[in-house]
Amino acid sequence: MSFDEHEALKNDVDALYARVGDFLQDIEADAQRIEDIGQRRRDLATGRFQVAVVGQIKAGKSTLLNASMVRSRALPMDPVPHTAKLTRITQGSGGGFRATFMSREAWAEHRGSLEGASAAENSKGLTRELTEIIRQGDDLVGQHAGKQTALLDLSELPQYVARGGNLMPLVEHVTVYLDSPLLRRADIIDTPGTNDSLRARSRVTEQFVSRADAVVLVLYAGQALSSADRAFISTCLAANGMRSENV
Repeated sequence: MSFDEHEALKNDVDALYARVGDFLQDIEADAQRIEDIGQRRRDLATGRFQVAVVGQIKAGKSTLLNASMVRSRALPMDPVPHTAKLTRITQGSGGGFRATFMSREAWAEHRGSLEGASAAENSKGLTRELTEIIRQGDDLVGQHAGKQTALLDLSELPQYVARGGNLMPLVEHVTVYLDSPLLRRADIIDTPGTNDSLRARSRVTEQFVSRADAVVLVLYAGQALSSADRAFISTCLAANGMRSENV
């Protein structure tokens, strides 16, 4: 979906809400129902175009964003797979970020999926990583579950979004605020690798693609469109409505 298509769809939906609101007023409906329609219109007006940046681990997604899109070293970069959480980059002066933690219920569900993955995993290294993530998450629930941090300095970001970060296990998502011309019309979302060894992380990326308005697929410079990239295009992207002329 292009910017223009996105705006046109928002206008169509807003017009529909306006007609519903007028109808509710004509029949003297409950004031709360009328207010609900008004709130939906306000939420729609502030909706942002979402661009998901996806690719295999170490393909350079965060590096690309830092170097050419947001023109900053805001996102952590490392030779090892780094981004473990959805990281939304949006317009905001001064820089900084806020992290939102999972609720107790969300952690319990996520914990169960991690335990299932650990039981099915043959790699001792990955099993140890899963066990450590579960232990850390259990330790964090009491103090942080369901909360959002204050605005934090970007130097602390790796502890919340990076693989191995002390607070990463319980984080649901992070929002980074930067002042960039590119962000005036859209939010950019950095995602975990599509081939992450921990399936739960790559599944987060696959699920988010269905909500994105556009997708940027970052490829390895020395091996463009590998079999893994083609599989991601033909399954995940195609399943979520990407037209063939856009691939």
